[in-house]
Amino acid sequence: MKLHLAEHVFEDLKTIYCYIATDTPERANKTVRYLYGQVIAIEHTPYIGRIVPEYNIKMVRALIRKNYHIVYKINEEDDMIHGLAIVHSSRLLSNALRVE
Repeated sequence: MKLHLAEHVFEDLKTIYCYIATDTPERANKTVRYLYGQVIAIEHTPYIGRIVPEYNIKMVRALIRKNYHIVYKINEEDDMIHGLAIVHSSRLLSNALRVE
């Protein structure tokens, strides 16, 4: 499957970096690199994430890494994985993301 990342994913990574970097830029860099690596790995194992209970849609999944939910949608018809967002675990996914 091919991976397509929504612009929100890059915005989320930038926001995460800026937030952590106010205290420790080195940790911010490591965290963002780690999360991005996890996003890319989804391309090889798309079903590794759990079904998101807030949506209860089989193809909307979240991979939980550190304190973040990496949310993506699998589209088997066009053999694509759509990266939707990276959301801190303290936030409700239903408030942070619209899924159709």
